[in-house]
Amino acid sequence: MTPQQEIEYYKFFLTQGGREWVIGKIAEAKTTYGAQWLAEFKRDYPILADLVDLAANYEPDAAFSQLHKIVENKTGSFLATYVAKPFLEANRAEVYKLHSELKAEIDRPRF
Repeated sequence: MTPQQEIEYYKFFLTQGGREWVIGKIAEAKTTYGAQWLAEFKRDYPILADLVDLAANYEPDAAFSQLHKIVENKTGSFLATYVAKPFLEANRAEVYKLHSELKAEIDRPRF
């Protein structure tokens, strides 16, 4: 997948339907795998591993900062500077909403 295709893929997860899909997959992984759900989720959905890891382990501002670094590492400095980072900045509110909703599902008790 090219970096530009990956950006297009991530756009889906900023939509309501995309957020609901990821939340459903997190809930399913927690039910299926129990305490090991995060490792199994990362294995099953590698393209989402970074997003879920950021939501699970970082506060929103730190996660957003880390996301910038991840994007730069994955896309290279040119695409990061001129495509990905402007996209993230323009969609900051949606990125924070995604983080919030994922974190709420991650922290929800399984039982």
